[in-house]
Amino acid sequence: EADALATSVFVIGPDDGMSLVESLKDVEALIIDSGRKVTKSSGLLEYIK
Repeated sequence: EADALATSVFVIGPDDGMSLVESLKDVEALIIDSGRKVTKSSGLLEYIK
């Protein structure tokens, strides 16, 4: 499932991809685009120590 989601996010782009991630329960993401802009989902920091 994670591979399919990652592919979907890659295809639709970082902005729409993060919107997709945020709409899914129990899914978090870190996206680094071609311009090196880093975007994290709202709940990601809970999993980083």
